[in-house]
Amino acid sequence: MTLKQQQLTLLQARLLYKNDYTTLNYLAGIADTSMIELQEPAIQKAVLPDPATSIFFRQYGLDSLKLINGRQLVDFSYKPKINVTDDGGYNSDFMGQAYKNFGVSAGFTFTMPIYDGGQRKMLYRKLSLQEETRENYKAFFNVQYRQQIAQLNQQISENENLLIQIDEQIKYTESLIKVDTQLLQTGDVRIADFILAVNNYLTIKNLRTTTTINRLQLINQLNYWNR
Repeated sequence: MTLKQQQLTLLQARLLYKNDYTTLNYLAGIADTSMIELQEPAIQKAVLPDPATSIFFRQYGLDSLKLINGRQLVDFSYKPKINVTDDGGYNSDFMGQAYKNFGVSAGFTFTMPIYDGGQRKMLYRKLSLQEETRENYKAFFNVQYRQQIAQLNQQISENENLLIQIDEQIKYTESLIKVDTQLLQTGDVRIADFILAVNNYLTIKNLRTTTTINRLQLINQLNYWNR
């Protein structure tokens, strides 16, 4: 009964692997239904950049430049301005003494803002509030960013420690199976105990596989922030 259950579990795992592999080919644009055994991805933890140079913080820098530019535009709009104008032309129906029909004019205007009803202060206040909002959002995201990185590093470390313990357990169960195999030949161990040892070995191997997959996924999530 136990052998049959293991065979069904193996068949189910193979079907799941085939479905996942063909889905991967579909997403990659590969028209192929054959299967190969995938090698473990060589994914390594990347060195994270300084938050100040990270792409995730770039928007806050752009927003800051936009606000600085807005303040400069306000300052420019309140500076004194001088406009110089000139005009010239020729207008006549007669060709005689054409030089007398030329005309030119020139002028200039001077603008000096004196009173605007407090509009300038209101614009400055609006820009200051936007800058405070930007700083608050940046500080909040910075905390989230560092917390996310710390949490991922902690989970990766815990998974690596778990893998070490699992490998030790695998060595122990392998040794136990070898001993039980020899004792089974002499009749010093029950078949049920031998099957239980094999089942425990397969369970631990499966746990190692799922733990390894989880570790790679965590590293991939960590490397996502390396931009």
